[in-house]
Amino acid sequence: MTNQVPNAPSTEAKAPELAPKPPRTTLQQLPAVISVLWILGVLYGHGYTFDILVLIAIIAIVFFGRSMLERRGAISQRPLWLKPGESRVFASAKSASILALAALVTGTVVEFTAPTGGMPPMPFGVRIAWHGICAFALGYTSFLAKFKPAPTLRKRT
Repeated sequence: MTNQVPNAPSTEAKAPELAPKPPRTTLQQLPAVISVLWILGVLYGHGYTFDILVLIAIIAIVFFGRSMLERRGAISQRPLWLKPGESRVFASAKSASILALAALVTGTVVEFTAPTGGMPPMPFGVRIAWHGICAFALGYTSFLAKFKPAPTLRKRT
Protein backbone atom coordinates (compact mmCIF):
# COMPACT_ATOMS: atom_id res chain seq x y z
CA MET A 1 0.00 0.00 0.00
CA THR A 2 1.16 3.47 -0.76
CA ASN A 3 0.43 6.58 1.21
CA GLN A 4 -0.85 8.62 -1.74
CA VAL A 5 -3.79 10.89 -1.39
CA PRO A 6 -6.61 10.07 -3.81
CA ASN A 7 -6.98 12.55 -6.68
CA ALA A 8 -3.46 13.88 -6.07
CA PRO A 9 -1.25 14.39 -9.13
CA SER A 10 1.13 11.53 -9.79
CA THR A 11 4.85 12.14 -9.45
CA GLU A 12 5.69 9.68 -12.22
CA ALA A 13 6.76 11.09 -15.54
CA LYS A 14 4.40 10.10 -18.30
CA ALA A 15 5.39 9.65 -21.92
CA PRO A 16 3.89 12.32 -24.14
CA GLU A 17 1.06 11.16 -26.34
CA LEU A 18 2.11 10.84 -29.94
CA ALA A 19 -0.39 12.50 -32.19
CA PRO A 20 -1.38 10.32 -35.12
CA LYS A 21 -0.17 11.51 -38.48
CA PRO A 22 -2.90 12.89 -40.69
CA PRO A 23 -3.76 10.60 -43.61
CA ARG A 24 -2.01 11.33 -46.87
CA THR A 25 -4.22 13.02 -49.38
CA THR A 26 -4.24 12.64 -53.12
CA LEU A 27 -2.73 16.11 -53.42
CA GLN A 28 0.29 14.97 -51.40
CA GLN A 29 0.76 11.93 -53.67
CA LEU A 30 0.62 13.87 -56.94
CA PRO A 31 4.24 15.14 -56.90
CA ALA A 32 5.53 11.56 -56.86
CA VAL A 33 3.18 10.56 -59.68
CA ILE A 34 4.28 13.56 -61.74
CA SER A 35 7.92 12.66 -61.11
CA VAL A 36 7.30 9.17 -62.51
CA LEU A 37 5.60 10.64 -65.58
CA TRP A 38 8.47 13.10 -66.04
CA ILE A 39 11.06 10.32 -66.02
CA LEU A 40 9.05 8.08 -68.34
CA GLY A 41 8.41 11.00 -70.71
CA VAL A 42 12.10 11.81 -70.91
CA LEU A 43 12.94 8.18 -71.66
CA TYR A 44 10.23 7.98 -74.31
CA GLY A 45 11.24 11.34 -75.78
CA HIS A 46 14.79 10.09 -76.30
CA GLY A 47 13.62 6.98 -78.09
CA TYR A 48 14.08 4.42 -75.35
CA THR A 49 11.59 1.63 -74.95
CA PHE A 50 10.92 0.11 -71.56
CA ASP A 51 9.04 -2.93 -70.34
CA ILE A 52 6.85 -3.41 -67.31
CA LEU A 53 9.77 -4.25 -64.98
CA VAL A 54 11.45 -0.92 -65.71
CA LEU A 55 8.15 0.85 -65.08
CA ILE A 56 7.68 -0.92 -61.75
CA ALA A 57 11.28 -0.19 -60.74
CA ILE A 58 10.95 3.53 -61.52
CA ILE A 59 7.68 3.77 -59.59
CA ALA A 60 9.16 1.92 -56.61
CA ILE A 61 12.30 4.08 -56.56
CA VAL A 62 10.37 7.36 -56.74
CA PHE A 63 7.87 6.47 -54.01
CA PHE A 64 10.56 4.93 -51.78
CA GLY A 65 12.74 8.01 -52.20
CA ARG A 66 9.85 10.32 -51.37
CA SER A 67 8.97 8.37 -48.23
CA MET A 68 12.60 8.42 -47.08
CA LEU A 69 12.82 12.18 -47.62
CA GLU A 70 9.63 12.68 -45.62
CA ARG A 71 10.95 10.57 -42.75
CA ARG A 72 14.20 12.49 -42.59
CA GLY A 73 12.33 15.77 -42.62
CA ALA A 74 13.88 16.89 -45.90
CA ILE A 75 10.42 17.60 -47.30
CA SER A 76 9.17 20.43 -45.17
CA GLN A 77 5.65 20.20 -43.85
CA ARG A 78 5.65 23.84 -42.78
CA PRO A 79 2.92 25.90 -44.36
CA LEU A 80 3.69 28.87 -46.58
CA TRP A 81 1.64 31.91 -45.62
CA LEU A 82 -0.42 33.72 -48.23
CA LYS A 83 -0.48 37.48 -48.59
CA PRO A 84 -3.79 39.07 -47.57
CA GLY A 85 -6.30 38.70 -50.39
CA GLU A 86 -4.19 36.25 -52.41
CA SER A 87 -5.58 32.84 -53.35
CA ARG A 88 -3.75 29.52 -53.00
CA VAL A 89 -4.23 28.82 -56.69
CA PHE A 90 -2.64 32.09 -57.84
CA ALA A 91 0.26 31.90 -55.37
CA SER A 92 0.98 28.28 -56.34
CA ALA A 93 0.86 29.14 -60.04
CA LYS A 94 3.30 32.04 -59.56
CA SER A 95 5.76 29.88 -57.66
CA ALA A 96 5.42 26.98 -60.09
CA SER A 97 6.03 29.24 -63.09
CA ILE A 98 9.40 30.22 -61.65
CA LEU A 99 10.29 26.53 -61.32
CA ALA A 100 9.07 25.87 -64.87
CA LEU A 101 11.28 28.63 -66.26
CA ALA A 102 14.30 27.19 -64.47
CA ALA A 103 13.42 23.71 -65.79
CA LEU A 104 13.15 25.04 -69.35
CA VAL A 105 16.64 26.51 -69.16
CA THR A 106 18.09 23.43 -67.49
CA GLY A 107 16.17 21.11 -69.82
CA THR A 108 17.61 22.89 -72.86
CA VAL A 109 21.15 22.30 -71.63
CA VAL A 110 20.42 18.67 -70.75
CA GLU A 111 18.71 17.94 -74.07
CA PHE A 112 21.73 19.19 -76.03
CA THR A 113 24.00 16.69 -74.29
CA ALA A 114 21.73 13.68 -73.64
CA PRO A 115 22.13 10.58 -75.83
CA THR A 116 19.21 9.13 -77.76
CA GLY A 117 17.99 5.54 -77.85
CA GLY A 118 17.25 3.13 -80.69
CA MET A 119 14.05 4.78 -81.95
CA PRO A 120 14.10 8.26 -83.48
CA PRO A 121 13.69 10.83 -80.69
CA MET A 122 10.86 13.32 -80.41
CA PRO A 123 11.44 16.84 -81.74
CA PHE A 124 13.79 18.99 -79.69
CA GLY A 125 11.14 21.59 -78.78
CA VAL A 126 8.74 18.95 -77.51
CA ARG A 127 11.40 17.45 -75.24
CA ILE A 128 12.24 20.86 -73.79
CA ALA A 129 8.56 21.70 -73.30
CA TRP A 130 8.11 18.40 -71.43
CA HIS A 131 10.61 19.55 -68.80
CA GLY A 132 8.80 22.86 -68.33
CA ILE A 133 5.34 21.27 -68.19
CA CYS A 134 6.36 18.63 -65.66
CA ALA A 135 8.24 21.14 -63.49
CA PHE A 136 5.20 23.43 -63.45
CA ALA A 137 2.87 20.55 -62.52
CA LEU A 138 5.24 19.28 -59.84
CA GLY A 139 5.68 22.74 -58.32
CA TYR A 140 1.99 23.59 -58.53
CA THR A 141 0.85 20.46 -56.72
CA SER A 142 3.61 20.80 -54.12
CA PHE A 143 2.90 24.46 -53.37
CA LEU A 144 -0.87 24.03 -53.45
CA ALA A 145 -0.66 21.67 -50.48
CA LYS A 146 1.59 24.05 -48.52
CA PHE A 147 -0.03 27.48 -48.96
CA LYS A 148 -2.27 28.42 -46.04
CA PRO A 149 -4.06 31.66 -45.17
CA ALA A 150 -1.96 33.91 -42.97
CA PRO A 151 -2.92 33.89 -39.30
CA THR A 152 -4.80 37.00 -38.33
CA LEU A 153 -3.42 39.26 -35.67
CA ARG A 154 -5.90 40.57 -33.16
CA LYS A 155 -5.50 44.06 -31.78
CA ARG A 156 -4.72 44.25 -28.11
CA THR A 157 -7.28 46.06 -26.05
